[in-house]
Amino acid sequence: MRVTPSNRLIYIQMLREYLNQYRDKYSPGAIEYILHNFLAHEDLNGEADIMMQIYDCLGLLDKSENYYLGFAEMVGKKYGLDCHFLEVGGGYFPAFSYHMDQLQTEANSSGTITVYDPKLIVTGLGNVRLRHSMFTLETPISEFDVLVGIMPCDATKIMIKKATKEHKEFYIAMCGCIPDNELFKYDTLMMTETSPIPFWIDDVYDLACKQAEDGFEVTREDNPYGIPYPIISSRKR
Repeated sequence: MRVTPSNRLIYIQMLREYLNQYRDKYSPGAIEYILHNFLAHEDLNGEADIMMQIYDCLGLLDKSENYYLGFAEMVGKKYGLDCHFLEVGGGYFPAFSYHMDQLQTEANSSGTITVYDPKLIVTGLGNVRLRHSMFTLETPISEFDVLVGIMPCDATKIMIKKATKEHKEFYIAMCGCIPDNELFKYDTLMMTETSPIPFWIDDVYDLACKQAEDGFEVTREDNPYGIPYPIISSRKR
């Protein structure tokens, strides 16, 4: 996305139209954040997902920087588009699910995509099955093949525990968020200059590796979109 004086006003008008449709679905704090940060950064690496999803929805992202599309393509290649995917924590506008639906439709596949998030602002989005609710350890997942989380924050360990319990594959592109109920583990680190995030990531990976005991291959790889947190995934052997 390249912002110039000639297209800035066009983009701002596009945001106005977007907010005319969805403003009441966002919290006041989220609206303030959007208005303050729209077009504020030239480098999109590290841009919050709330902004990236809006840029995606408005069609402002180049393919090379649209990691929602990129992740959909990678997940489709890894597991096959005929799978029944469940995205956890899709955010306000579930961009990953949108692109996965597009890929499945174009391939005329038998697969489906369902997304859970109580913050969802859309009530219809192609063939995407929308679930305006929180994903928990009690959420039924028998109909799904793969759980997907694109920076799912607090749901990261819940996804892994649920997938392990019910023998499902998972794909999680991690972020740098540590859930509040996990911070106590890193109190000592947080009193120093040492970041607790690498230890949190190792903790998550160790939890994921327990699925190997059930015949799954668990992998940890770098994120190709400049996001400094790994992708942790599993596949049945």
